[in-house]
Amino acid sequence: MGLNYIILEGEVLEEPEKKHTSEGEAVVFFNMLVKTENEHYSSDKPSSIRVLAGKKLVNECLEHVKKKYIVLVEGKLYTKSVETRFAYKQYTPYIHATGIEVIKEISNLEENQEKNNNKQEEIEDENIPF
Repeated sequence: MGLNYIILEGEVLEEPEKKHTSEGEAVVFFNMLVKTENEHYSSDKPSSIRVLAGKKLVNECLEHVKKKYIVLVEGKLYTKSVETRFAYKQYTPYIHATGIEVIKEISNLEENQEKNNNKQEEIEDENIPF
């Protein structure tokens, strides 16, 4: 038996989408933007990962998880394989969530403040005489 447990924090990219499995069970899907940074690896380009929530999390996700919210997702990491039309297998990771917690909503005001801060830093850099 192996250990398969993951906790990720990220921004919800779209409204959660409710679907039903072939057995009739309701599930919710959404994509989450995650920044990858640690002591061994750092990337300025964030990654997107799909989140699947089932059973008791369906209603919670539909009520509380919205686009632009920062959420904490805990669950198990799985890989889905799909064969392309050229007989090439494509592997896509996703999280089967066992818990989701909304941390905060990114408001338009915060986004504008971040953009203004970045512009201010650029202006200050241009004023450096060397």
